[in-house]
Amino acid sequence: MDITGCRSRRHTSTAKWMAGTLLAALAHLSSNVDAQPVRWRGEFVYFADSAHFTDCASGKQWPVVMTGDYLALERAYMHWQSAPKAPLLVNFDGRLEVREPMEGPAREHMIIDRFASVEPGNTCAMVSIGKATPR
Repeated sequence: MDITGCRSRRHTSTAKWMAGTLLAALAHLSSNVDAQPVRWRGEFVYFADSAHFTDCASGKQWPVVMTGDYLALERAYMHWQSAPKAPLLVNFDGRLEVREPMEGPAREHMIIDRFASVEPGNTCAMVSIGKATPR
């Protein structure tokens, strides 16, 4: 193996890492510009220090960042959950923000700005067919 080839591979690897880091930083900046909280309704699950939210309207799922009004939501979940890992329908004002996870590339995470309420006994499926009780 010649030194030039090794240097080239190292340079390519470094360039890819730098490009990925730059793209993640740009995505983070662009996602936070004028990011206003909106009202979300969906299913929240907390288990083993990990929280996820699934939006009823789109079916998309995001990890939830444990900042802002997150603790109020977690407390309500712990009080109202029907079983471990059971989803609970929740309402909150929040926003999506691109962040670096512990592993893997940067991706969108949900930020809870203001916890509003829970809807025990309701699900996204019930909401979509109009069978949910009013919140």
